[in-house]
Amino acid sequence: MDCLRIAQIAPLWESVPPLRYGGTERVVHYLTEELVRLGHEVVLFASGDSCTRAELQSCIPSSLRLGGHRGDPMVYELIQLDRLLSQVERFDILHFHTSPLHFPAVTRLPVPLLNTLHGPQNSPELVALYQQFSSVPLVSISDAQRRPIPTAPWLGTVYHALPPDLYRPGYDPKPYLAFVGRVSPEKRLDRAIAIATAVGLPGEEVVQRCHLRAAAGEGAEPERQLGGDAARRSRRCSDRRRHRRRREVQRGVL
Repeated sequence: MDCLRIAQIAPLWESVPPLRYGGTERVVHYLTEELVRLGHEVVLFASGDSCTRAELQSCIPSSLRLGGHRGDPMVYELIQLDRLLSQVERFDILHFHTSPLHFPAVTRLPVPLLNTLHGPQNSPELVALYQQFSSVPLVSISDAQRRPIPTAPWLGTVYHALPPDLYRPGYDPKPYLAFVGRVSPEKRLDRAIAIATAVGLPGEEVVQRCHLRAAAGEGAEPERQLGGDAARRSRRCSDRRRHRRRREVQRGVL
């Protein structure tokens, strides 16, 4: 297999991999580390607190959300894009996981690229966007994601994958339904609760656990959810998780 020079361009909202919440960044991490393991030359464009065995290029020291950014995120997204374009001839292929800021440059780039869409595509304005930039090769993460815009320039569907040794199957069934995801309308937690209730699981306990996770600040900035000593303890825990994650990445565990 020939060695490719690959640029992976990640969002700046979370580190790669994320400390807690951050599904897109976690997938980018798994992909980047596997490409490195296969012998490819990979450059990861991400926030400075990211951990990777690839070459890391960052335009900000920490991810926007946990770093407490309050301004316009497009400023740093544009800086990241400019740094990529200034060295684009280093690469054989560009893989974007970001917003469509780079779309106007697609036909002017000297190297091929693809753009994986990680979020829902049900906004009406996206029809006009993909009509205008019909030469942008898009990758979906599920066939259902394509339904609102079937005429977009899709290359194919690539499902999110996990390292095969990340989880072990459990053969001791327990009476609960696990909901993995951010508590937000588009994740349809209400459906999970309805399913649990329909099959006779303790629905009240399911709701209570979800409320507890939301109240604990799952996926939210610690300083916004906690105050005083609790916030400081949360930051110390985040620092310990960051150092542990860096060691695990270096050992190839993550």
